Amino acid sequence: MRKLETVFTPPLKLASPLPTLILLCIVAVVCCQADRLAYALGIPPSNIMSFWPASPLLAAVLLLTPRRNWPLLIAAGLAGIALADLKSGWPIGFDIWFWLGNLAEVLIVTLGIRGLSNRVPNLSSVNAFAKYLAFAVILAPLVSASLGANARVAGSYWLEWRVWYFADGLGFLTLTPAILTWFREGRAWARKPRNYLELAALMTLLVVFGYFAFMNTAPKESPALLYSLVPLLLWAALRLGLKGVSASIIVVALLAILGAAHDRGPFAGVGSLDNALSVQLFLFFAAIPFMFLAVLVEEQKQGQETLRASEERLQAIWNNSPASMFIKDRQGRYLDSNPRFSEKMSLPREQILGKIDDELFPPKQAATFRANERRILEENRPTECEEAVETENGIYASIVQKFPLRDAQGQPYAVCGIITDITERKLAEEALSTMSQKLIDAQEQERTRIARELHDDIEQRLAFLAVTLGRLKQYSHASGTELRQGIGEASKQVEDLVSDVQVLSHQLHSSKLEYLGLGPAAASLCQEISDRQGVKIDFHSENLPDDLPKDISLCLFRVLQEALQNAIKHSGSQAVQVSLVCGLGGIEVNVQDSGSGFDPAAAMRGRGIGLTSMKERLKLVNGRLLIDSKPQRGTTIQARVPLPPEMKSAAASGR
Repeated sequence: MRKLETVFTPPLKLASPLPTLILLCIVAVVCCQADRLAYALGIPPSNIMSFWPASPLLAAVLLLTPRRNWPLLIAAGLAGIALADLKSGWPIGFDIWFWLGNLAEVLIVTLGIRGLSNRVPNLSSVNAFAKYLAFAVILAPLVSASLGANARVAGSYWLEWRVWYFADGLGFLTLTPAILTWFREGRAWARKPRNYLELAALMTLLVVFGYFAFMNTAPKESPALLYSLVPLLLWAALRLGLKGVSASIIVVALLAILGAAHDRGPFAGVGSLDNALSVQLFLFFAAIPFMFLAVLVEEQKQGQETLRASEERLQAIWNNSPASMFIKDRQGRYLDSNPRFSEKMSLPREQILGKIDDELFPPKQAATFRANERRILEENRPTECEEAVETENGIYASIVQKFPLRDAQGQPYAVCGIITDITERKLAEEALSTMSQKLIDAQEQERTRIARELHDDIEQRLAFLAVTLGRLKQYSHASGTELRQGIGEASKQVEDLVSDVQVLSHQLHSSKLEYLGLGPAAASLCQEISDRQGVKIDFHSENLPDDLPKDISLCLFRVLQEALQNAIKHSGSQAVQVSLVCGLGGIEVNVQDSGSGFDPAAAMRGRGIGLTSMKERLKLVNGRLLIDSKPQRGTTIQARVPLPPEMKSAAASGR
């Protein structure tokens, strides 16, 4: 049995016992009443049923619910059908065959349809609807009738088989698709109030014209009024789709069966069996064409909607792509271009369309474009190359991807091009190459400086110390005064050497930074440079955390070291102010002098790497470098590094 769409809401979760029990009771009652309805619609005097709704209803419920609930639902539905049969006075032997026939067709429909998809069936395509007809309208009633006809209610097996087959087939043809489609589409359809008016108008007209066609005509009168239903069924198919047609056919079926049962209309007066068969065949041949028409219309609508969505996506990509895009025909005329292409060309789209490359680019470049596109059209395959595109805005490097657009026969009729501007990438590559050369030069300069320090200073002083120690060896028989004087001189030389080696070592690696932290290491650095260079350095630190990460400490120490060296070497100032402060915004290093100043932009483009190295170091710790300097107005170098999140509270409390 099936349940009306309004009873369930997707996805029909039945996890707790109470909803499951309620559903089972509803299924049993509805199947029982559907069985009684079939008998009520029987055509006298034999009361032959032309339409069987119970099994289609049960199959619909199964298709709309999870498989784990199927055994209980099948048991409840078949129990309701069996109860109705027993109340109608059928012997238990007959009822067993009825029960087996209903069980077989319900299993065939549900297992066959659900085997094609684990979701609620979607019958809005010709392929899906044809598969449904094969399982539900042909195979399931055939097997069910072959079993159920063994009861021989009508006396003849084949007569019973024919009545059973068409009654069940008609139910699965109309009732089941109506429930499935209304369940899938009803909610979206119901959001528009005007749909209710349209449905009410359609059903009202169907009842009115159906009454005159099936209930208000003499038995022998011409069935011309049946054609009055055709426009209404077309209306249902074109406007409401499969859900509208299936519901309309159910209304027509009920009116036709009632007319035949009361010996009225075009199917009256030829005997109960012939009446039943005539009604069934009429409904079959009336329903299937209109239902297929509805499915074709739905499939076309879905195809158009898919195409529209695809076109919208492509148009959005075309309009918002950062790459320049264009389409040219076989003669090289521009058929279309995106906004980015117009921006690069400094021309509106209207002034580009219809033109050729000779009107937009230099002759040599236009000839290159034509040759490439001619080859693409001849070979019918895409290509990619790197080109320098020249426009009124200048020359920019680009990667150009061009591919043919093909017609239905696979022949190219146009060329689509995608131009990706790689000018910035090229400049970055050149800058990186320049930076690499600068780093190599800096390494060589540093090695040269260290080698010069070792050779011209340390090595010479060590040699002089060796001479001094040699003289002391000759003083073994000298007086104590001479010996002490020589030892003191040698000791002084060793102390100077240790001090200078220590300075050289600190330039390469600061042990104080590692063991004492940023604040003491920075203070020691300022003191050493001040003593060595004879420059006054005013150092101030505030609120520095003790557990500052090593990468931040090293970065700020090297930035301070580089900034001090630049200030002493280039500014000409005899006083430098240094501050190292931690706040909520992070740690900030300031190095300020009142010297000659410089042009920061020109310095960044120069051969030196001091400023660049500071900037790159700060990037690694999410910091930034600010330079405020003008010629003859002094320089302020400021480095800011944000604190890690876990350290911000400590900085706020001043710890």
